[in-house]
Amino acid sequence: MKRSIIVKALLCLTGLVISSCGGSSPGSSVAEFKTVEVTMAATPSPFVSKVLPGNACSNGVLSGGQITTDDTPATVTFTSTVYPTPSQGSGNTTTTTTITPQSVSLNGYTVTFTPASSAYPPIADVISGFVGTTVTAGGTATATIPLSTLNIRSSLAANPTLHSCTAASFTYYATITVAGTEQSGTNAAITTTVPVEFSNLP
Repeated sequence: MKRSIIVKALLCLTGLVISSCGGSSPGSSVAEFKTVEVTMAATPSPFVSKVLPGNACSNGVLSGGQITTDDTPATVTFTSTVYPTPSQGSGNTTTTTTITPQSVSLNGYTVTFTPASSAYPPIADVISGFVGTTVTAGGTATATIPLSTLNIRSSLAANPTLHSCTAASFTYYATITVAGTEQSGTNAAITTTVPVEFSNLP
């Protein structure tokens, strides 16, 4: 694990890793447990949510759009990678340490939003819920997490920029954080960031 951390630090210094180094580009982080590390990715990316689907314009007047009541989910994939088996000693006395890889339970999640531009209205809502699945050691697991809610769409639909006959959209970085617990009891937060575009296009 220490070797993995050192390698990541060197990659950050050389600019080869952007998503985990705290740069301006959004990306994923690696959650390190005792026997595995877990990453998460959300699709589609960017994620597009239509604020007023079915709207129409006549003589510059917007009409016909209805705010959808159902939450729109994204598909989230969790990937577990088992750490390399460590060795001890040197020469003819080298022995391999046995570590049993463990699964990770994926528990509660939160979604927070950061505007891609200061011109976009802030989204104060924090989406929260429970994943309720497990990723096996060295395996993958999928879940759905909403990145758009009725409350968010209703608030944005009232904004003059989106409530108009001119095509417009607001883009945000949605940071998804999932609480993970390894069988041994080790806890870590798994995060990823995905662009979300709220559009007034029909």
